[in-house]
This record gives sequence, structure tokens and C-alpha cells, in this order.
Amino acid sequence: NLNQQVDAFLKHLVELPVHESGFQDKVNTLHNLGQNSVKKSARLSHRLLSRSLNQLGDDEESQNISNNLVQLKQTLDSLNPANNQKFFAVRKFLRFLPMGDKVENYFDKYKSSEDHINTILTSLENGKDELIKDNIALERDKRAMWDTMQELEQYSYIGQQLSSKVEDMIADLRYKDEQKARVLEEEVLFYLKQKSTDLMTQQAVSVQAYMSLDLIRRNNLELIKGVDRALMTTVSALQTAMVVVQA
Repeated sequence: NLNQQVDAFLKHLVELPVHESGFQDKVNTLHNLGQNSVKKSARLSHRLLSRSLNQLGDDEESQNISNNLVQLKQTLDSLNPANNQKFFAVRKFLRFLPMGDKVENYFDKYKSSEDHINTILTSLENGKDELIKDNIALERDKRAMWDTMQELEQYSYIGQQLSSKVEDMIADLRYKDEQKARVLEEEVLFYLKQKSTDLMTQQAVSVQAYMSLDLIRRNNLELIKGVDRALMTTVSALQTAMVVVQA
């Protein structure tokens, strides 16, 4: 229980003479409260925020997927029978009618585009695989950040409880042991307040890093959905339309 740990620490602290090394050791413990977690969080936040900026600003994989989706859409639009209705106005005796050669040209155009479409689809499949791997790594980083945020929250709570209770102790000691009250105020309370501020600031930075990871993960998911739609629905729809037109 954190409250019990706080009470036990302060009880021991107030019982120690201020000139003994044990008292200074306790004070040094307060100076280092949560320091390892702060350092770990700072390193992780810096790495993740830098990654977020790079990925959102100049993510080659996402850009390639977006470009391929645009190219695929343009290619499919150009082949969409609905956009080439004038070629199919005449349905009989195609080779002997003025529009017949245009219909044959249309199917030739489709056949010549198949290799290009397949190349785009292969690139999209590869890009999707990379996004899935990236999201797995993001989830791992999110878990690590979450654990660090939990540590910071605990230390922040301890720091706030210590500050509040040390203030009460100082108020009680002012009339009993003025010297000890002054030492506690200058050597303990002052640094506790600083430490609490540092911990809360690092918490805020960690939250921003965590949210940035979630933003990237959601962006990746949207791209994956776009690729799935292109692979499973859009191309199939065009192929179905082509069969109907041929019929």
C-alpha cells in the first residue's frame, strides 16, 4: 500500500536527528524519487515522438501505398465500362459496324493494363504486410510506454502525498523543534515540490507520446483497410463488369 509506505518513511525521517548521516540518506532518497522511471520515460518518449514525426511527415511506405492506391484508382476508372458506355452502344455485328473496332480496342486496352494492375496489387500486398508488422511493433511500444506511465503515476502520487504530509509535519514542529521544521522545509519540502512538478511534466510528455503512437496505428489501419478494399472489392468489381460487358 503506497500510503503505508509514505507514512513509514516519514515516521522514520522525523525520528532521525537532522545532523546524522541517516537523515541525509533519507533526503537523498527523496531527491532520487522516481528518477529511473523519469529517465526511462524520457528516452522512450523521445524515441517514440521522433518516430511519430518522421512517420507522419515522411513515411515512405505509407506514401508508396497511397500513390499505388491512386494509380490503381486511375487505371480502374479508365477501364470502368460505365465510363466507356459509348463503346458498347451497338451490341451486334461488332466487326461490321463503325463502333466495332472501338469495342475491340477497349478490350485490348484492358488486356494491356492487366500487367500494370497486377504490379500495383503486388506492391500493395507488400506494403500491407509492412504496415501490419509496423502495427505489431507499435503495440509493443505502447505497452512499454503504458508500463512506464503507470510507474510515473505511482511516483507522482507518492510525491504529492509526501509533500502534503511534510507540510503538516512542519506546521506541528514549528513550535516544538524550529530547527528541524526549518530543515524539513528547506531540504525536504522544497525538493519534493520540484520533484512532483517534474514527475507530472514527464507524465504529460508520456501521454503525448502514447497518443502519437495510437494516431500512427489508426492511420496504418485505415491504409490496410484501403488496400483490402482495393484487393478484394474494387478489382473484383471491375472483373465482374468486364465479364458482363463481354457477355
